[in-house]
Amino acid sequence: MIEKDHGHIVTIASLAGIFGTYKLVDYCASKYAAVGFDDALRVELDVLGIKGVKTTAICPYFIQQTGLFDNVESKLIPRLKPNDVADRVIDALRREETLVTIPSSMQLAMALRP
Repeated sequence: MIEKDHGHIVTIASLAGIFGTYKLVDYCASKYAAVGFDDALRVELDVLGIKGVKTTAICPYFIQQTGLFDNVESKLIPRLKPNDVADRVIDALRREETLVTIPSSMQLAMALRP
């Protein structure tokens, strides 16, 4: 990708990589690492002058039917449908977005964080 100065790297993380939660410390830590990887990679590509290789970090809420979060229920945010997440990933690639939260309303929550 660097040699051709063209490509797109997508890092699938989680909102747990932005907002920690109880009983999921190990999971949150791995997702924080994924978000940090994407951020550092984007900076490195920029410093190297690589403008054609893009990166996007995807941070969805819990997704239905993965088996990992079958017991998770929230009164505020329903678990996401896999196809909806996939559609949003494709949209983010087309728009060359750098950080995507699903649902997008979580962007506001990020801005309001202390």
